Amino acid sequence: MRRVAVYQIQLRLCQRHVLVFDQTTRTWTGYKEGAATTSGTSTQPVTTGTLGGGSGSSNSKYTKIVTVGDLYSTYDLSGSHPDQVSSWRSEWGNYTVDQILNLAKEDGWPENINTLSKRDGKRERFTQYNTYYVADVGTDKVLLWLPKNDNQNVDSDLRLPYDIYMVYRRSAVNLGQKMKPGGASSNTKPLTSGGTQSNQGRATKITDPGQLYSTYNLESDESGVANWLRNTYGNAAAAEILKRAVESGWPSAISTFSSRSNYREGFRDYVAYHIADIGSDKVLLWIPMNKNGHMPAACRGEHDIYMVYGRSGLSMGDKVKATVNVKQATSSGSGTGNGGDDGRTKPITGVLGGGSGSNTNTNAGKTVATGNFVTQFETIIKGYPGNFDNIKGKETSEPNATFKDWESKIHLAGSYNNFLTDGFVNDHVEFTSIFDRYSTKQAALAKLTSLVADIMKTRAGVVLEKLPIEEKDKSSIYYIVPKTPVAKGFEFLVIEAGMYLETSGKWRVQIMVYSEEEDF
Repeated sequence: MRRVAVYQIQLRLCQRHVLVFDQTTRTWTGYKEGAATTSGTSTQPVTTGTLGGGSGSSNSKYTKIVTVGDLYSTYDLSGSHPDQVSSWRSEWGNYTVDQILNLAKEDGWPENINTLSKRDGKRERFTQYNTYYVADVGTDKVLLWLPKNDNQNVDSDLRLPYDIYMVYRRSAVNLGQKMKPGGASSNTKPLTSGGTQSNQGRATKITDPGQLYSTYNLESDESGVANWLRNTYGNAAAAEILKRAVESGWPSAISTFSSRSNYREGFRDYVAYHIADIGSDKVLLWIPMNKNGHMPAACRGEHDIYMVYGRSGLSMGDKVKATVNVKQATSSGSGTGNGGDDGRTKPITGVLGGGSGSNTNTNAGKTVATGNFVTQFETIIKGYPGNFDNIKGKETSEPNATFKDWESKIHLAGSYNNFLTDGFVNDHVEFTSIFDRYSTKQAALAKLTSLVADIMKTRAGVVLEKLPIEEKDKSSIYYIVPKTPVAKGFEFLVIEAGMYLETSGKWRVQIMVYSEEEDF
């Protein structure tokens, strides 16, 4: 299982640091308030309609907040302006408008500003935000779009982990050019001036976690979905799906109604894929663990899981075919690199579909490559600017898979599973090396500390800086980034060395090397 693998790009609500690169000064900013900037989100001005209004309109692309107290933090756009919302749906599409409605009031904003008390002491600094004017709301209010990528220059306690929207009194802002909204997710590409919004990614978003059917009997469903799964995936793969489509097949921390109460709202952050319709009002979702490394450890396990959701609780993405993994018999050995099972689920040959890392156990049990860890890791880092072409081995992904996987030519000394896989939100390939699973946290931490010390010895054209360890109940992670000034080609390099508590009670130690740059 890849951290299964990370895809933690910049800031996630579950766990993430802000690591911001200033392309002008070629410096990283982490944990700091200040002046790091990133390239702005690409948007196109709307050329029709009248610009301006408010207190001093301009031809700037940005709209600036002037009177911070004139924010409508709980404004009901649908209830107050149904005709306007309907026209937005025609112009921008249902997906974009649904996201706007969710993220245009405080209960959809990030935790740092989602209540009046949390905004105290910060509100006067909302003037720092770069916003886009996207629509009029009645005659005296405007809808503003605050893209995450255009607001990395604000104070650290104001930074946004995703795009949000705000309703402000028109007179409280200096209006810039009118823009079409670019979608509410930081992973959604902006619209062009003549475009219409659609689900551009394959993922389906859970918008209402309460629409989960945790014990739904797929076998008895009148739509015949269970037989469809058998005909499509084969009996063994269908059995795996059916087993893990109910709460008893999920990680123990979310396998009961009461235990899910601490995590249910976070289900919105799952990367999920629509694989089957269940009648007209329900769908079956595939949730690959190797696409959900950003989730809390309690929400992840050693197996992909499946969930039945009410269609009304989802923003639907594309329908895909899952790569189904079936647990093979455990071979003798302890999983320590001597031939033991690595704890991952294994793919059924011939099943099409996505799932980065679906066949990543290619080096488990092999004799590790000889050589010094530091020298090996230097080779990996040197390959980062070239997308790891220097260590990319045989492709191991299934035919027609959505995401590709490759063997790694380097098996880091002491590791037992090394692989490369497509990035989740950008085109940069990611490297993962899994070491061991330890029975105690102390033993895992000792191994992690040793690995980090060796990583810091590497000299590969870039000087590395270790950030303070991020410790949580079920994970301890070091983030290692290029030290300023950053060498060209390494601007978005992130090394994540971490230990993660698995449902088995053991601690998995692993290293990942990936790119923090988002692909817009």
